[in-house]
Amino acid sequence: MQVLLCSIGAIVLIANARGALFPKESYLGSFWSTTTSKPGGVKHELHTLPVDAKAVADGDTITVYVDMANPHESGNVPREVQEAAAERIKLRAAKNYQKADALQKIIVDAGYRQVPNLSGDQVLAKKYRVRLRGIDAPENSMPYGKEAKEELVKLVQGRTLKISVYDTDWYGRLVGDVVCNGVFVQTSSLAIASLQCKKWNVSRLRNGV
Repeated sequence: MQVLLCSIGAIVLIANARGALFPKESYLGSFWSTTTSKPGGVKHELHTLPVDAKAVADGDTITVYVDMANPHESGNVPREVQEAAAERIKLRAAKNYQKADALQKIIVDAGYRQVPNLSGDQVLAKKYRVRLRGIDAPENSMPYGKEAKEELVKLVQGRTLKISVYDTDWYGRLVGDVVCNGVFVQTSSLAIASLQCKKWNVSRLRNGV
C-alpha cells in the first residue's frame, strides 16, 4: 500500500507541475520572456540576497530577502524605515546597541531587516515568502516531507536566487519560478523526488515488502 501511495503521489506531483510549469500556450522567445499581458504571466522579477538554510520552511516554500538598493524596490521603502536603518548603522558602529535594537524593531515591524550582502556589509532588505510555482511538496510531518525540505535546502542554501513572480496565494506568499545558479529549482525538485521514490520502491521490493 505504501509503495502504491508513493507512486501515485509522485505521478500526481509531476502531472500538476507539468500543467503549471509548462502550459499549452506558446509564448514568444524563451521561458523568461513571458509578458505581463498574458494570463499567468510574469509580473516582475526578484533578485535575492544569499538564502539561509533556516529560511526554507518546507519543500515548496522559501523566505527570501531582497536588497532595497534594487531599483524595483527602493522607491517603495517608507521614509521612517530608511532613516531608522541609516541611524541604526551609526549606533552599532558607536556600540550603542540598546538604541540600535529599538530601531531594529521599527524596521522589522515594517517588514524589513538589515542583513549581510555578498560582501558582508549590512544592507536594508525586504522579506518575502515565496511558494514554488507548480510544486506541492508534502508537509514536514508527512512522509517524505523532511526529505523534500532537505533537498530544497541543498539547492538554495547560501546562494542568491532569481525569482519570476506570477501571483500571490491565499497566504500572502509570492508564487513564482525560482532559478539558482542557472538551475531551475522546480525541475530539480521534481527529479529528486522521482528518484527518491524509485529508490524507496526498489528497496521495498528487494526486502520483499
